[in-house]
Amino acid sequence: MQQDKNIIKGAFLDRVLYGTMHKKPECSIWIIMTLEAPLDDRILKNALELLIKAFPLISSRFEAGLWQSRWVYEDPGDLSKVINRQKVPDKTAADKLLKGVVRNHMDTDILPLVKTLSVDSPESHYFIFQVHHIIIDGEGAKRLFSLFAEIYRSLEKNPGFTLSPLPDTNRSLLQMAKHVKWYRWFFAPCSSFKEISLILKFVFKYKRQQWVISNGVSADEKNTGELVPSCDTFTISREELENIRKNTNQYNAAINDICMAVLMTTLCQWNISWGGEPSCINSIYTIDLRRWLGEPAGTLANMSGSRIISIDAHTLLDVHQALLKIKKEFDSKKKTFGLKELWDNGTAMVQPKIMGKIICSQLEEFGCKSHAFSNVGIIPETASDFGSVKGISCLMNAPVLPGAGIIFTVSGYKGSLTFCCNFNSSYINPEKIKKLLKLFKKNLLLLSADLLHKV
Repeated sequence: MQQDKNIIKGAFLDRVLYGTMHKKPECSIWIIMTLEAPLDDRILKNALELLIKAFPLISSRFEAGLWQSRWVYEDPGDLSKVINRQKVPDKTAADKLLKGVVRNHMDTDILPLVKTLSVDSPESHYFIFQVHHIIIDGEGAKRLFSLFAEIYRSLEKNPGFTLSPLPDTNRSLLQMAKHVKWYRWFFAPCSSFKEISLILKFVFKYKRQQWVISNGVSADEKNTGELVPSCDTFTISREELENIRKNTNQYNAAINDICMAVLMTTLCQWNISWGGEPSCINSIYTIDLRRWLGEPAGTLANMSGSRIISIDAHTLLDVHQALLKIKKEFDSKKKTFGLKELWDNGTAMVQPKIMGKIICSQLEEFGCKSHAFSNVGIIPETASDFGSVKGISCLMNAPVLPGAGIIFTVSGYKGSLTFCCNFNSSYINPEKIKKLLKLFKKNLLLLSADLLHKV
């Protein structure tokens, strides 16, 4: 916060995300929790009030100036309007409703930018926490939800519980400098010059490039041009994941490396199955920049960047070969991963508005044509502890791209992995997505020799 307690300094990433997501009510992030029993709406309301007090961006309006931007806090009013509950006759109806949450839109002009939905059937109870991406990213949403659960269980024990605003280390260069290792800043000015070449690359290369990724859209399918958000999922169990980890120890690969290798291998094979002849596969990989801030001092707000990963198709015919290639590429970039975005966020004061507009337009164009991993991360088990009510399972879901792009969100929870595939069904037939996910899971399990008989 600045001297005026209702003003929050804007960061450069805020400007970029505002440019790409303002007036786009479909750009939300959802945390979906399966519960043992329903939550208390009265405590939910009080918990939301304290959550907004701790993280005021939830009820703030963005103002972009020529050189500077800021968030202006506004009183959210009665929070009963954002707490919803729906009863359904059975679990089948509940599951159908859950798959449709990606169509629950949120107007960025109406504060606060958070909603909850409780879905109850005789045999199941779900709690859905929705927040707009304009103020928070996937990793931040998981942390925010954990904080929300902590507030709920604290209020359950003590109705007089209170909370102060959390420190936000994502507002200025000086704030971040306190956490970033000093030697990294020697590289930072160089990244600003690289940004110019990045923009030129977007404008003069990517705009003319014919994307090699095919979404399997056949000529007989009609593209209405509308946004029809759709979602499909599959889960890798704890046993399956343990076997995958055991059989990939030789590569020293993180789960992020494994997921990206399997994604790109699957996309290459999917292209070929639709008659394509890809020379390479391009995907976006999201990077959490909080590690540059000396975890756990990172902010809840948007603090992520992305990298384009391009791999030759001939190395993607085998998932083990793909893992080796992608792991090597990631390792070569880890020293400077996120540095450009970190510098951008810190130097928000000298970033002109036109820079944000250029990047916004190019991000939109690229996002509509690519496949991406928006988030690969673990949802902490504390997020499922609501005091007297405990969580059974949990996953996170991301926005749907307006074009033919596909977003995969991977949620780790209690040792298992849930893969959510979001797509625009006005471009892609849902049956084809089911085939894609079946191929995805098959390639993932190929990394586990003990489970080959299940493929």
